[in-house]
Amino acid sequence: MLAANIEAPIEKAAFIETLQRHMCTNVYGQRLADRKDILDHFLEKNNRPELRVKIIEPDDLVGPLSIETYVQDRVRPVAAHLEKSAPKLNRRLQTLNVLVFISNSVGAVLAIITVGTTSLATFVAISVALGATFSSVVEYQNLTAQVTATNGALCDVHNLLVWWAGLSMVDRRTRFTKHHIISTLERCLLSTVAAKASAVLTGDNAQGATGGSDAAAQE
Repeated sequence: MLAANIEAPIEKAAFIETLQRHMCTNVYGQRLADRKDILDHFLEKNNRPELRVKIIEPDDLVGPLSIETYVQDRVRPVAAHLEKSAPKLNRRLQTLNVLVFISNSVGAVLAIITVGTTSLATFVAISVALGATFSSVVEYQNLTAQVTATNGALCDVHNLLVWWAGLSMVDRRTRFTKHHIISTLERCLLSTVAAKASAVLTGDNAQGATGGSDAAAQE
């Protein structure tokens, strides 16, 4: 057992690193091995060895990744994140657009309403200011581009997972498959980040992403 003073920053960092290594090796890895042994024993007992499955190696965040691990620990979490982000961005954009429409409509109505001898046209400036504020928020956050980029990235990632599920074991290990998966995921991430930052992807950025994809595919 490791005894450490977690109040000291250095000892706490060393303790956390040792604990993570212990969990990955002795707990998580051992459970995967036990499940595989149980499954193999069951399949051999029932004369179905052809149904044996290969357990995907966990990502240790240090060593090189297999393409199966990349899909499991990179592509699928990105797909889950996009599935959560897309509805939120869409609702935010729709809400602000509705508020802009209501503000403009209220201003048009106030311009023709008179209560007694008092005209409500003096309040039109307030409704116009509110509508301009909501429109400025949409433009400042670049919500239209964010929604478009997120929906496009989500569609590409889902198509990528469907395409991946239809590949054989031999096709999954080809260089083209690795390059296609990595480049597609990088392009989706760059498009969402560029939309959020109101940036435009230049040729140098696109070439850099492709170069990173080639390097990762070679590994």
